[in-house]
Amino acid sequence: MLLKGFIDPVANIDVSWLPSTVGWKVVFILTMSWVVWKSFQFLRIYKANKYRRVAVRTINASRGNVEGNAKGSDELQQELRRINRVVKRVACCSYPKSKVAMLSGDEWSEFLTDSSLGAVFNHALLSQWQNDIYKASSDYDWTDRELSEIRTSSVVWIKTHTRASND
Repeated sequence: MLLKGFIDPVANIDVSWLPSTVGWKVVFILTMSWVVWKSFQFLRIYKANKYRRVAVRTINASRGNVEGNAKGSDELQQELRRINRVVKRVACCSYPKSKVAMLSGDEWSEFLTDSSLGAVFNHALLSQWQNDIYKASSDYDWTDRELSEIRTSSVVWIKTHTRASND
């Protein structure tokens, strides 16, 4: 009874979702510009690091093929050489104007140590690895753990090494 004379208010007022002041429009434009700039920066870095992703996939591709085989087998020697080849290709990509391709043995080991951000390689194992890849057959008994450590250290070096500046 009391509601008979009650008139409902009309609610057909359209509310704009766009900001009504210039300040919010400026903030929106600056924010969108920053997002676009960061997206392009991320894409540029992603493309520049493609060689790292390909190298890591290459090293991890035959992870299980050699482990468990004879310690001085030809497969092991080939695996050690293959890992070294991949690391050398990455170094040549990262340092195109240097003489990285000609480094071997202790010079190559020193380069790998100097170009990483921290102590990535076990020095004794790195020296043994570099000595064995140039021999016809290894006289060192490589264990699965040592091969895995070489593989892991190589992947860490690939992911974290410093790049040469493009002078």
